[in-house]
Amino acid sequence: MELATSDVVGSPGYCDPLYWKTHTLTKESDIYSLGVVLFEILCRRSACLEEFTYEYRFLDVLVKRHFQEEPLNDILFEGIKKQIVLKSLFTFQEIAFQCLHEKKEERPIAGEVVTQLQKALEY
Repeated sequence: MELATSDVVGSPGYCDPLYWKTHTLTKESDIYSLGVVLFEILCRRSACLEEFTYEYRFLDVLVKRHFQEEPLNDILFEGIKKQIVLKSLFTFQEIAFQCLHEKKEERPIAGEVVTQLQKALEY
């Protein structure tokens, strides 16, 4: 089921990029937003980054660039790196990154996100 609307209220940093193209919100749009929240936790940064240039002013864009070009480790919160087992960190960031997939069909369902986060807690 998809919900089409043109009066969405919210912060742009959390918004599914597909919404800007289609003006349609789906459950996959919520998964995208959850991925942003998970990276806010990992990076200890807001979804809207005032300290970066226009191109990288949103956390999701910065994370995607780092996942592709640079070590993500460079933008992670130092405190979390000291408190989390490496395998847990990898599992957490991997499911969070999957949530940010451009294609909504490639994003995990909510149950898979929960399963992976629970797995990250077990390490």
